[in-house]
Amino acid sequence: IPDPGYPAYEYVAKMLGAEIVKYKSALNPFESEYESIKEIYKENVKVVIINSPANPTGRVIPVNNIIKIADFLRDRDVLVIADEIYSGIVYERRFTSIADFLPLDKCAVISGASKSYGMTGWRIGWTISSKGNVTEFNKSHMYAVSCAPSVSQYAALEALSDRSLDTYALDAMKSNMKSAISALSDINSIRIIPPDGAFFLFVDVSKIADGKEVAYDLLEKEKVITVPGIGFGDRGKNYIRISVGMEPHLLEEGLKRLKHYFSSI
Repeated sequence: IPDPGYPAYEYVAKMLGAEIVKYKSALNPFESEYESIKEIYKENVKVVIINSPANPTGRVIPVNNIIKIADFLRDRDVLVIADEIYSGIVYERRFTSIADFLPLDKCAVISGASKSYGMTGWRIGWTISSKGNVTEFNKSHMYAVSCAPSVSQYAALEALSDRSLDTYALDAMKSNMKSAISALSDINSIRIIPPDGAFFLFVDVSKIADGKEVAYDLLEKEKVITVPGIGFGDRGKNYIRISVGMEPHLLEEGLKRLKHYFSSI
């Protein structure tokens, strides 16, 4: 699983009794997911999770890196789970699915309506894989969630049928992200990693303190909620995650409070 990465990967794996191996999700231009996977790979690895665009960093894995990962894993006894829930929110760099380079019996794409259509909480998602894999997935899925609520299914059907909605969330998040980077980029006490997609800023606060201390301090002093980076893995210890996924007037107020806090350090 990627480090930093979405926390559920690790804890679901632990619930299943799996041994966890972490590869580096790039935090700078000199790091490569492919090189890290190749370096830490063990012969008993059964599942590799690829998350692009990534939570919490907004990282979109470059296509040449995706192809190398696919080539490395293709002939190994591994299922690649491609978490592509943010694939509809990509800014400049082109998004490429690893499923374009692997047979579907070796790959399962996970996505949904939550992010691209602004439908968080409606619990509509899907997987794309081979018929054999999907048959196996359904054996546990039907007992875990039974089925999605009918009202959510109709809402998703409307969203997916109306092509004018394809950039609904993207346009809003692109504007919000531009505002956030503009507001925070001149603060010397922090380092911002400009995201390729998703709607998060993963901010290096190591000049101030570790991420957990800064997140709690922000909550106490400015009443602004951020997420300590340590929650996404050990490599996130010195970071906080800031979400821009909100109405512009709320974002503006949050950014004003963030600037006040960091400027007072």
